[in-house]
Amino acid sequence: MIVFLWIAVAIGVAVVGQTSMKVGMKELGEISDTSRLISPDNIVKMFTNKWVFFGVALYAASVIFWLGILSKLDMSVAYPLLSMGYILTALVGQFVLHENKLMLINWLGVFMIIGGVYLLMKT
Repeated sequence: MIVFLWIAVAIGVAVVGQTSMKVGMKELGEISDTSRLISPDNIVKMFTNKWVFFGVALYAASVIFWLGILSKLDMSVAYPLLSMGYILTALVGQFVLHENKLMLINWLGVFMIIGGVYLLMKT
């Protein structure tokens, strides 16, 4: 079914988008408070960063596929499938961005998500 290809594309594009936004925000530095986060100068700085801009564009592109998915599947089935993106994003964070190492308890959570998606697909 084409819908499963769309799910894979939506997840893949969203993961690359999230990764790109993270790289851009790492370049810009930590934002310590809400007033700085929402300041017009900071917003312009964020969206003119090439990585952030590219990431937001990719994230928006994933929405196009998501809309196609919603036109074909019940939301109660479709939305949990997107949780596979959480797994891929965690793996990219650890192995590509070299962020904090996932602990055993984190891996347990990852496998629970995979198990839940498997059970969802069996019904």
